[in-house]
Amino acid sequence: MDVTSRSSKIVDAAFGSNSGIMKLDKGIMWRFIKTPLYNKLAQSQGYLEKVAADILHRKINFFEDGLSDLNDNSLLSSFKNLPNVDLKDITGMMVDILMASIDTTAYTTSFVLYHLSRNTECKEKLYEELLMLLPDSKSKITMDTLSKATYLKACVKESLRLNPVAIGVGRVMQSDIVLKGYKIPKDTVIVTQNMTASRLPKNVRDPLKFKPERWIRDSEYFENLHPFLSLPFGFGPRCFVPSI
Repeated sequence: MDVTSRSSKIVDAAFGSNSGIMKLDKGIMWRFIKTPLYNKLAQSQGYLEKVAADILHRKINFFEDGLSDLNDNSLLSSFKNLPNVDLKDITGMMVDILMASIDTTAYTTSFVLYHLSRNTECKEKLYEELLMLLPDSKSKITMDTLSKATYLKACVKESLRLNPVAIGVGRVMQSDIVLKGYKIPKDTVIVTQNMTASRLPKNVRDPLKFKPERWIRDSEYFENLHPFLSLPFGFGPRCFVPSI
């Protein structure tokens, strides 16, 4: 990738934002003076906001010029149709997506390819499915195509079970609770251990084996796994992306 391209600059800005947030979260000096790390974070965030605003305004122009339907079911359309939502809210959401989607996509794709390279039978099954759905170089990837890519979806889910982007879901307790005999006071940060739970034999058969078929309902190897066992992107209204 050309280091001067916008794509490369977006990647650098996302990395600068994420690393800056993680490091500044543990310090307080930046609250009183603008440290080099704080300046780097501000610069990265400013660039991402500029890119997000540019994309947003171009899309809005498409709407106004009749080149795109405001009811096209896109995320932007959904936000535009909500009451009391202004452009600043939508821009902020787009910055969050740019920050969070780059590393997670690269991480997930890398592990899917890793598991497929070590399991040639799975790789052949996926190749056959993709060849059926995309028979030639002119075939287009559409929502309908993706909805029929059952084995591809299973491969991604199985890879995320074994190597999720995050070990679990973090939350701040809103009230005191007693869990397995332990009292957890209000305002305590807790993190579910989904990665560990997904590798326990009591929850998954042959848990360390990459077996996409366990996610396919009409497969003889299908397992009715607990819906909260693997939560790579959270759950409910705070879920980062729709369920795979």
